[in-house]
Amino acid sequence: DIGSRVDGFIAHLAVFRVVEVLDIRAQVSHVPNITFRQADITAESFSLENHCDSLSCLHAIEHFGLGRYGDPIDALGHRRGLSNILKCLKPGGILHILEDHPITWLFDLNAETYVLNDINYFAHREPSRGWPSSYIGTLDIPLEAQTVKHERLWPIASIFQALRQAGMEIDDLGEHAEPYWDAFPNLRAELRGKMPMTFSLQAHRPNKPR
Repeated sequence: DIGSRVDGFIAHLAVFRVVEVLDIRAQVSHVPNITFRQADITAESFSLENHCDSLSCLHAIEHFGLGRYGDPIDALGHRRGLSNILKCLKPGGILHILEDHPITWLFDLNAETYVLNDINYFAHREPSRGWPSSYIGTLDIPLEAQTVKHERLWPIASIFQALRQAGMEIDDLGEHAEPYWDAFPNLRAELRGKMPMTFSLQAHRPNKPR
């Protein structure tokens, strides 16, 4: 796995199998059945090739190259990361991705109904500090002391093409009403489940390069 939360999906996997986790952040605790390797998946020096036959990356690729976790700011960090993911997989190896659906960016997160904002779906980017209270909040750190995070909205088509350009073959694309976090904490109950909150994508490394 690359960059997923250990206290979620990885912890469930570790109940019945050993999982190797790669992350740019240092490991802060030891968990049975989880081995850890600190690495920057976007670095040119990334050296793991033909390493695994299955690789997951849940809600992590959107952080590549944003400078939020000690990595260098790189507008193409997601592409470099995907290219290294391809190298890490053995031929025929499978990649599993789960991310927030980009359409959620277009709506006011604090509204009780679906209220459109003025974000451009095809070209939005912004620097900011802090996180919504329904996600992880302030972490008891004053807003002005928090690291600036650089965000960009990537349409699903851009994600699809980035995988294709990295040499992956797409096997499945799903859109899901279930959220990864409570992005719309004030949304009325009768409106929940009517818009995709997350998407999943499964791809594999071809046995022969395209």
